[in-house]
Amino acid sequence: TPLGEVKMMELIHITDKEFEQQVLQAQEMAVVFFSAPWKGACRYVSPTLVDIAAELADQVVIAEINIDDDSVWHSRLDAPSVPALVFFKDGKEVNRFEGALTENQFKSLFTDTLAS
Repeated sequence: TPLGEVKMMELIHITDKEFEQQVLQAQEMAVVFFSAPWKGACRYVSPTLVDIAAELADQVVIAEINIDDDSVWHSRLDAPSVPALVFFKDGKEVNRFEGALTENQFKSLFTDTLAS
């Protein structure tokens, strides 16, 4: 980007119907962020995940699913609470985390999972 231009990164918002293509068939590691707009912890976590998505754009894709609108995969993966992060590599779950962390703790979670 040109000097002074800020590139804004956003999370990819997907539905249950897009899950297989966007997550299970992803070339890079895919992380699903199950969220709900009414949950304060989800609103707290979201900006941190946007930052991580920008930093690790060449290694990971972060896809957000609003469980109020799309709950099939949330139930299928037995992720009982939100916020929940489920990490996939080559179509298989490799890690998960439920709850909120500090930005540094989230970064460590991502880098440790990418390294494994």
